[in-house]
Amino acid sequence: AGRPAATVTKTSAPLSFPADVPTQAALIAGPITDLNVMTRRGRMTHAVDRLVISASTDIQSAADATLIL
Repeated sequence: AGRPAATVTKTSAPLSFPADVPTQAALIAGPITDLNVMTRRGRMTHAVDRLVISASTDIQSAADATLIL
């Protein structure tokens, strides 16, 4: 999409890109776990955060709906 190449790792921030623009990727090493979240622009918004949780944690949500995987 005219952007420079990006390397996505277990510790990098989630990568956002427009789904209606041709995109390509190459697997550097595997296996991987991939989560895609898509919303229609102008109708809904979303945010993706990566949390490493190793103990009981309170998660505060400001949204009407929250999904935790």
